[in-house]
Formats: sequence, C-alpha cells, structure tokens
Amino acid sequence: KNCTNRGKVYVKSGATISGKFKIGGIFGTGALNMLNSHNYGIVECEVGSKTGETDIGGLFGTGLCQTIGGTKYTAVVSDCSNNGAVIFGASNPTATASEAFRFGGISGYTQSSLTRCINNGKLTLCGTRNLKSRSNSTTTNKYRNGTYLVGGIVGYNHNYYDDPDPAIIHHCYNIGSVSGYTVGGIVGYAVQKMGS
Repeated sequence: KNCTNRGKVYVKSGATISGKFKIGGIFGTGALNMLNSHNYGIVECEVGSKTGETDIGGLFGTGLCQTIGGTKYTAVVSDCSNNGAVIFGASNPTATASEAFRFGGISGYTQSSLTRCINNGKLTLCGTRNLKSRSNSTTTNKYRNGTYLVGGIVGYNHNYYDDPDPAIIHHCYNIGSVSGYTVGGIVGYAVQKMGS
C-alpha cells in the first residue's frame, strides 16, 4: 500500500537467459494486494537471447491468486498507475505456447482483480540488443517464434472457473502506445480456465 518507485529497473545480460523471468517496477512476482502504488521508473530488460516464460510489467511481472485452505482467493490491485516505459529487447527471443512472453503496462501476467488502474507508459519490444536505436513500439518477425502477449494494462489475464472471487478488470485505462503480435489496448490475451 502507498508504494512509489522512481528508479530505473534494469536487467542486462549478453548471455542466453532461460527459465522463468519476472520483472516489475514495484515487485517481480507474488500473491499480494496492492493499493495506491505508482511506478515512474523505466522497466527495461535487455538480453542476448531469452527462452522460457517471461512476465514484465510496469508495476509487477506476475500477480497470483492467494490459496487459503485449498481455496483460491483473488488478490486486489486498485488505484495504481504506471508512468514509465516498459522495454524488452533480445537478439534471439524464442518461446513455446506454454512459455509465453507477456508484457503489460501494469502486469505481464495476472490472476488479480484490477480496479481504477492507469498506464501512461509506452510498451516497446525490440528484436535487437540496441534498444536505444529503436524509438518506436515495434515487433520484429523474431517475436513470432513463440507466443507474445502485450496489453496496455495486462499482457495475459488468467481466470479460474471455480474461483469464488473471480479476477475482474474494470475502470482501468491505457494511454500508452502498444504494439506486438497478440496485442490489446487493455488486455493482450484473456482466458478463463476450467476448474476440476
């Protein structure tokens, strides 16, 4: 609650990075409620090559639901904003459908409910390491090797059918430019997963 980041979050490596990758202006991953929190810093990831699941967001990379006594409860994110650019660049990005790259102004991947959240930041995917030379939000053909989900608020909104408190995105807006392969002004991709 009432958290603010004004510093740049920067991950850089010339090597091949594999495995799960979660990056955000406030936190990387967690099952947390977030209230009245804001990011003003640039969130930037620049790597030589990246494989595997990747979630990058202006506020948080991955937002999970909470499990108490075997029951899932949805975390709440409200009255939050991202005002910094979200940038990802890799010379050879590859991912399978189950290892998607997910980018959002607020969150890359979330099972959380979002209310009155705003993204003012520009989302940029670059197919080369030289991020500074790419002034526009563009996606090269290299990003078509896998699943790339980009949303002004959330890249991938994941809802479980049997949640007693389903994740809802409402009263949110995006004014940052967004470009990608599977892209939406608010949500890049939304799914409701069937329960047992």
